[in-house]
Amino acid sequence: TGSSPSGHDIASQLGLNMVNPIPSLFTLELKQQVKDVDGILHGLAGLSVPFARITFRYKVPNRKKKQSITQEGPLLLTHHGLSGPAALRLSAFAARELADVNYNCDLSINWCTSFGTTEEVEDALWTYKSTASPKRFVSSVCPLGNHANSKQPPQEEQQSSTTTTTSTTTPLIPKRLWNALCIQSNIQSDTTWGNISKKQIRSLSNSLTNLVVYMSGKGIFKEEFVTAGGISTKDVNMSTMSSKKMDGLYVCGEVLNVDGVTGGFNFMNCWSTGFMAGVGAATFFI
Repeated sequence: TGSSPSGHDIASQLGLNMVNPIPSLFTLELKQQVKDVDGILHGLAGLSVPFARITFRYKVPNRKKKQSITQEGPLLLTHHGLSGPAALRLSAFAARELADVNYNCDLSINWCTSFGTTEEVEDALWTYKSTASPKRFVSSVCPLGNHANSKQPPQEEQQSSTTTTTSTTTPLIPKRLWNALCIQSNIQSDTTWGNISKKQIRSLSNSLTNLVVYMSGKGIFKEEFVTAGGISTKDVNMSTMSSKKMDGLYVCGEVLNVDGVTGGFNFMNCWSTGFMAGVGAATFFI
């Protein structure tokens, strides 16, 4: 199996080409930001954002410009760092690149991808400032709403002598996370929409779309979901799962260099290749 080195050891001894096995599908540890008392994400475990973007930039030999790997989806804050589909997908698609830097690198997070670029988020906040109550505290609630196909923030409450109209839009950023991002942007708890500066709004827009955090490691050993690497598929007839180098040898499952972005894909790989290997071996020997 992928979790035990015995299959890989046997394959190597038999002369099959091996792709170096490494962990995949793991959580991202952010010790400085989460565990340190002064960390921006300290005390926020359990909060989630419905659609975020995580980007990892890395150096490539003989290239001046860094390459990047980006993944999107729901993002969950934990007691150790980041989890959820966006984090797990990044750990899968960047498994080798993250291993190359020993899981120590900068990551950038966009918490509000539906609102576009940093400049577009800044414009949206300025639009909200023009309609918001000047006495309303900036850190009280995120004005960017979780509503589809719209880059405009919800309008401020409109009151009359007989009715009160409120937006039914859910804030895109949870209140405690929004508060932390405000602090990161040098916006004090008593800053109102009436006296917030252009510099502060620009800083907040950058924190919302390009918050840089330091990845200090991956989920602890044996918490990984799957192994990337194993027997090279170039050495395997994928229609029968037979070895191209040794007659009568059939391989399947995680011992192969096959890994998916979620556990379900990996289960399906094991079941499907196991069935094919069994049929192929039976046909060969009978």
